[in-house]
Amino acid sequence: MKMIKNFTEVLRKTIIIAIKSSLSKFLIYISSLLCMAILFVCQANIEQKLFDNALNFIVDGRAKKLIFSFMMFVLIYICTQIMIYLSNGIEEILMFKLQKQLTREICLKVSKINPEYFEDSSFLDRLTKAMNGKDAMITIALCTLSLICYYFPYFVLMSFWLININPILVLMIPIAFIPSIVLYIVQIKVFIDNIDKTAPLKRRLQSYEENMIGKKYIKETRILGCLDYFMDLYTKVLDSLTSKEVSVRKRRHKLNLCLKIVHATGYIIIILITLYLVMNKSISIGSFAAIISSLDILFSNMDEAISRQFGTISEQFGSIYKYNEFMNDKVFCDEYNEEYFINEIQNVTFKYPNTDEPTLKDISLTISQGERIAIVGENGSGKSTLVKLLLGIYKPTEGKIISKIKIENGKSAIFQNYLGYAMSLIDNIVISDSDDKIDMDKLSRVMKQSGVSGIASKLENGFSTLLGKEFGGHELSGGELQKVALARGTYKDSDFIVFDEPTSSIDPIEESRMYDIIESITEYKTALIVTHRMGSVQFADRILVLKNGKIVEEGTHTMLLELNGEYKKLYTTQSKNYDHNYIS
Repeated sequence: MKMIKNFTEVLRKTIIIAIKSSLSKFLIYISSLLCMAILFVCQANIEQKLFDNALNFIVDGRAKKLIFSFMMFVLIYICTQIMIYLSNGIEEILMFKLQKQLTREICLKVSKINPEYFEDSSFLDRLTKAMNGKDAMITIALCTLSLICYYFPYFVLMSFWLININPILVLMIPIAFIPSIVLYIVQIKVFIDNIDKTAPLKRRLQSYEENMIGKKYIKETRILGCLDYFMDLYTKVLDSLTSKEVSVRKRRHKLNLCLKIVHATGYIIIILITLYLVMNKSISIGSFAAIISSLDILFSNMDEAISRQFGTISEQFGSIYKYNEFMNDKVFCDEYNEEYFINEIQNVTFKYPNTDEPTLKDISLTISQGERIAIVGENGSGKSTLVKLLLGIYKPTEGKIISKIKIENGKSAIFQNYLGYAMSLIDNIVISDSDDKIDMDKLSRVMKQSGVSGIASKLENGFSTLLGKEFGGHELSGGELQKVALARGTYKDSDFIVFDEPTSSIDPIEESRMYDIIESITEYKTALIVTHRMGSVQFADRILVLKNGKIVEEGTHTMLLELNGEYKKLYTTQSKNYDHNYIS
């Protein structure tokens, strides 16, 4: 019952989207399907008359009815072909429109999901299933429309035509049809179970493929000679996936064999019955010839309705079931609020999904508006996690959010995992504030501050140069991309800004200049600066020192040096490294 409810809900939703996207095309599509059903039955009926009139012509030599029947047959055939062409063309247009809308809906859903769920493998499996279900929804909606608007009317009208010839003939349709439907209903559960088992394996395959041939990994994989290792892992997972898929396919082929036997039996029975009826003169030679001629179309449509339409629905039903389940799940939804940042937390602990040890432990912190805070510590101490929690991206596992501050111009951030998008250099920057008209003065300023102007001057097409090799663009270095990310983060108007290792890929000379810029642009703003470069945070109003997920020290640069604790140890260690490098 739940499965039927899911199916009808998804079907209703998809059809509503199709109607809203283009009512006229939707109406033309279902009208063309109905016309095809009517025309195929009319074709069978006119064939009956054509054969009868041909026999009468042999007997009495009258050609008028024969010529009229032939002309009608040709006209109906031409109209049928036009309807087939029309329905196929409109179907492709509807597919594109549905693809656009459904992709938009699932992207909007994902944009509201708490980012910490993306650290959970079980959630990622659900997301993979839902993304596959998006395409399945379109297929199933169009298949169902075909069943309702073409196949069902066709079989009903054909039944009336057969009844009109001889009532016993119509019994052959349900004899062949009903067992076939039962067989395909059985397949639905098989495919749902298979999706649950194979989704994690497919994700792992994609991961290993990326490790072997992906742009991000291929250089390191080749240099370290890891290809055979990843190939071995890939092969093992592929063998496991293939085994599960083959098992399901075997069951499907067995069901299809049963279906073919049922169809063949029905076909033979109808021929024997029509032979019996014509021998007893219960039907005319023309009716016999028309029935035999229509049998191919009748059983072709029946096979198509069951094997292709019902078969596709049964195979894809598991995917749309997972899609609908994902889209209706309210647990993941957590609206990200651009207007606030968290300024006071008390005894907060944060733990990533499916992990035993918390990343942050018993953190209490208050941030004043307009304060610039630097967060330092060793790798893995929880610096980036704390920032994401204060931004409202992550929610505490334990503890309290005491208060939030409303900010007029929103938030901005430059994370250490910076990105370069496959679009023009200028679009890579203004994307952070894409709702407004491009402010050329501000754009010029941030490009100059970040050093992007120097990059643009070296490119053939300047600011319009496409970035990334994916579409034949220019590949920037890591340091250049970091400057672009800095320009993107500072182009957006914001009262609260985060810099997460903003100079990790920039040389020391450029780094010093960059921190001067950061000091300048964060004046009168609330800012968090995450870094492991101890000498670059002296301008901060306050420095937080994290160790093993806890704030172990806080204060100004001078105060922390006087404490002679963790901060001084980190600072002194880096100073020695700099001196050693200089001497050597």
